[in-house]
Amino acid sequence: MTRLLDGIRVVEWGGWHAGPGGTALLGDLGAEVIKIEGRIDGDPERASKALGSFSLEIPGGGGRTLLFEASGRNKKSITLDITKPEGKEIAYRLVDQADVFLTNHRKSVVAKQGFEYDTLRKRNPRLVYAHVSAFGRNGPDADLGGYDFQGQARSGFMTAMGPPGIPPLLIHLGVVDQMTAFTASYAVIAALLARERHGFGQEVHASLLGSAMCLLYCNILSAQLLGKDVPRHDRSGPGNPLRNYYQCQDGKWVMLTHNPGQRYWPQFCQALGISDLIDDPRFHSDAARGQNANELVAILDQAFATKPREQWLAIARQAKLLFGPVNFVTDLADDPQVLANDYLVDLDFPGLGLVKVPGFPIQFSETPAKVRSAAPELGEHTEEVLSTLLGLSSSDLDDLRQREII
Repeated sequence: MTRLLDGIRVVEWGGWHAGPGGTALLGDLGAEVIKIEGRIDGDPERASKALGSFSLEIPGGGGRTLLFEASGRNKKSITLDITKPEGKEIAYRLVDQADVFLTNHRKSVVAKQGFEYDTLRKRNPRLVYAHVSAFGRNGPDADLGGYDFQGQARSGFMTAMGPPGIPPLLIHLGVVDQMTAFTASYAVIAALLARERHGFGQEVHASLLGSAMCLLYCNILSAQLLGKDVPRHDRSGPGNPLRNYYQCQDGKWVMLTHNPGQRYWPQFCQALGISDLIDDPRFHSDAARGQNANELVAILDQAFATKPREQWLAIARQAKLLFGPVNFVTDLADDPQVLANDYLVDLDFPGLGLVKVPGFPIQFSETPAKVRSAAPELGEHTEEVLSTLLGLSSSDLDDLRQREII
């Protein structure tokens, strides 16, 4: 089976998710991803066992952790001490044979270790070099470290969510990290296409801040063109009550997205059994419903509380209304639409057998994407990679091991 990035080799030197998550996505598309890790501890995500009292260890997974599985899938792990000349030279030789190099270490660390773009492109002019940072390649904070929360905070993401009047909100777990992973993978694929068309490699840069701002594109456009923040959603206040969410009889919630509402208003009222409101002057137009939103939301709260969610969803399908379930993430494995589109797929997981994991969110008719393997054990592929790609013999590997280079 042909995959989109068959024949593309990626060397990654990074940690945590924002950068390595991008190479995992490239692996979903068929790229060979070689992950360089430190000899003793490897990627710090391997040791991230908990968030406060919330355990990240996978039950029955032999000590595997959630975060590293998210960023480590599809990869080959080699352990290498790049602070030693021999280890650095091995890394350079791997980059010589790579199409892509990705790192998310800070600029000063990358320069100190000799892995900046200007150094690597002299060895491999066709290299696509990807650097992922917290706040972008330029500016006063270009060399500051940062994590997902900084991306959410600085971009305005935290103050755009939730109802008005509440403190800023955070989303667990790694939403901006994952967006940055997508941004980085997108940049790499675009640069690979440019290389095929024009014959040269280049450096691409993605950041937490830039990626989070991309998620907030329309909000930021409002700030620049209209001079104001988009208001937070007030489910009981002014606005469009037909673009809102309501709790059903069974305690579950349903999301409505009828915009403009007037187009749907007659069949909406009929479906909810409130036909007497169709011509009610308080609600007969979008403007009237906005002016009397508090009153209409209260009526709709009472209406939705009369039936369980599945019944409302069935009614909406019949009436061609735009309803959808408000899911918990733990509900997704039971959502037939999720399963039908392979947004969750089966993976043969070490120690657990078949488990469901997130699939690739895009379908390709001829080059399907696929999660191919769970994250590797630390150094699992050191011998395979160094012997196959660099031609090192067993005695060479033994010598490197004795000198604590691998």
